[in-house]
Amino acid sequence: MKMFHFLIFGVCFITLLACDDSDNPSDVTSKPNENQVYKLSGSIDLTVLNKLLEKHDLPKDDSILEIGLYNLQGEKVETTKANGNSFDFGEQGEKAYLLKATTENNHILWACTEKLKEDTDVTISVDSTMEAALIYASMENIPADDDMEELKFKVESILPGSISIFDIKPFSVPSSSLPNDSYYEISNDTSDGQVTNEELIPQNDRLVQAVRRILEAALLKAIDYDPNNETVLWRLRAFAAGLHPIRALDSILAEPYNQYIPYIYSRRVLSSFLPSNILISDIQSDRWDYRIKGARGHDGGPHVINGGTTLLFDSDRHRETSGYKTVAIYKIALDAPDDAEPTILTDPVYSSQDPMFSWDEKKIAFWSKKSGTWNIWVMDEDGKNMTQLTHDDNPEIFNGLPRWSPDNKKIVFISDREGDLDIFIMNADGSDVVNITEDDNGKDDSFPVFSPDGRQIAFHSFRSGNGPEIYIMDVDGSNVIQLTDNKYFDEYPYWTHYGIDLVYTSGAAYENKKRTLRGVCTITKKKIAEMGDFSAAFEYSQPIWAATDVVLMVSQSVPDFDMSDDLHTTGDSAQARNSTKPNVGTAYSVNKVNNTAQINSYVSKVLRDVNQQPMPYAPVVW
Repeated sequence: MKMFHFLIFGVCFITLLACDDSDNPSDVTSKPNENQVYKLSGSIDLTVLNKLLEKHDLPKDDSILEIGLYNLQGEKVETTKANGNSFDFGEQGEKAYLLKATTENNHILWACTEKLKEDTDVTISVDSTMEAALIYASMENIPADDDMEELKFKVESILPGSISIFDIKPFSVPSSSLPNDSYYEISNDTSDGQVTNEELIPQNDRLVQAVRRILEAALLKAIDYDPNNETVLWRLRAFAAGLHPIRALDSILAEPYNQYIPYIYSRRVLSSFLPSNILISDIQSDRWDYRIKGARGHDGGPHVINGGTTLLFDSDRHRETSGYKTVAIYKIALDAPDDAEPTILTDPVYSSQDPMFSWDEKKIAFWSKKSGTWNIWVMDEDGKNMTQLTHDDNPEIFNGLPRWSPDNKKIVFISDREGDLDIFIMNADGSDVVNITEDDNGKDDSFPVFSPDGRQIAFHSFRSGNGPEIYIMDVDGSNVIQLTDNKYFDEYPYWTHYGIDLVYTSGAAYENKKRTLRGVCTITKKKIAEMGDFSAAFEYSQPIWAATDVVLMVSQSVPDFDMSDDLHTTGDSAQARNSTKPNVGTAYSVNKVNNTAQINSYVSKVLRDVNQQPMPYAPVVW
């Protein structure tokens, strides 16, 4: 019987082989023709790149050095010189490709092709760079050649060819949708006070805009990058696409995500005799609210991550109940009600301060005297599993101000273990400690913080001899650039979530004069904003720029659509904001909202309750 079954199987197998016909048309079309070649050529369009450079007062870039041809894995196939703004790679195989244009000033532009099926002409531009980067940002794996046609079609649906992504203003809607003179008037009548707005559009999706910020930073800094490595998860997170940013293009088209709104969290000191507070304030305006009211003590050292849900800070508010005159670390939800009490994370028996979340909000780095001397520690976000990273037992040695790299693999901190205060970098487990400012002539360096792209560190230093000034450097300590140079004390720098500008504290040192917040562009070294005039106070310091889904609602009441998520606003925009700002000292509530309709409904109510009169309001798309 077994032999009979074997014979039947053998006959069937031979029959199947006999039926195989290599000339079957269906087989021919299902297999790529490895010998088929098509002409691949095109041009480079620098129009939008030069508009971007002009916006930041940088010189135009009109010459192309070379064009590179790569497969989708980023492996180089060949390079060629440009003929003016044109190029020709001749005949290429039936595959999808990446094209890389390098300009004379080292600006990098990319384009991707679908799988070649005919002679193809490609335009390499900022928009094609955005297309390639968005494809890679939306996928956890390298796209396949056969998928590129569909992926490119979806990106073109998100970013119509008539619209340059760099011409789209964040938090705006198309001008064609604006009624009257570019703003809505909110009525006192509750029956018609509801503001309407058009649906969130894919161009303003959070992931799309995070990719835009990443590319803008790379282009302005003239970084050599590729679209795959530049849009990795941690970098998308740092540029405010969220804690879990990667999702498919279908998701963007079907349900664009609200963008996160940036605010500045800072320590506000009314006077040296009164408690300090944690303040949340609007960018470049006088709208603010207490996030933490330090009625029982001094609150400081705030930290919030982009896309985060929680505020960290240090405080001595426990001293009246515990009897300990120490500083401990606390946390509170960003959308907690006003009467909510923060949670203490460290034992007030010893001092711990200046906490910083890792960029996934799972770990907290801080400095503490838990071991008897000042050292760097890490703990879980709930205060458990404390781990000591530095181990200096000498009470004269200070290790402090730890800050995570955007990929959570490194920690930068300060220490005077080698004499003056220097900046050190170590692995997140405390290994491989390196001094990166040891050749600064014995001057103190402090408050280091990584840029969102992980390539630079901002810090303040006394090396100029004029008091602390703001500097940036590469992560290995090279290419040090001084950004401020004046008679004031410029301290506590912190990067914006788009990776170009810094906010910092500036003012007279140790005098009874106001210390406020300012902004500086790291590309041009120009002061671009002065903030902090929220109300009369002695000092605003330790600013943290964070974009989250918590909204200081009434702060968006501006009579035009020039609402940007950065510090580069026009004079007209600044004047418009100032003309509609409420009385100095008026605070507004902090709320967490989920959609545009909810924002509009809430804001119309707030404006009626607070102002009791019509007020211009731009219905902003988040």
